[in-house]
Amino acid sequence: MSVAGRPSAAGIRRGRQRGAAGIEFAFLFIPFFVLFYAAVSYGLTFVLLEGMTHAAQEGARRALRVDTLAELQPTVEARIDQALEWVPTVLRGRIVTDVGLPDAQGRIIISVSYPGYAANPPVPVLVLPGIGSVPQVPVDLVSRVDVYPGVPFN
Repeated sequence: MSVAGRPSAAGIRRGRQRGAAGIEFAFLFIPFFVLFYAAVSYGLTFVLLEGMTHAAQEGARRALRVDTLAELQPTVEARIDQALEWVPTVLRGRIVTDVGLPDAQGRIIISVSYPGYAANPPVPVLVLPGIGSVPQVPVDLVSRVDVYPGVPFN
């Protein structure tokens, strides 16, 4: 208060600014939260895809050391399962492994996939007005490795 009973200029400004910090926080919180959520959820998607690629590569390495065609599929699938042990069991049950038989050139295709990833992602999808779905993920996650053993199987 000033001397004559009037409020001072600082008091008037303070009264007009009351609640401004709360409104500014509300406007900035949503975009920053969406950025953080997108970074974490995309990070988890890329970690899972990279892990599946690593598992397919490990299966390919194991395929090069198999002697007979009968041993190929169970041995490679066992190695892929071992490489995916770090994945939680809920997600691991959804991951599908496919070990193809050698074609005419001797190529073996090893595929590790998560079919229906967009329908069952490990992180819930947020639907925001004006932005859409966060994160926007692919329908299926697929990692594929081609192996050319060079030596025919017995």
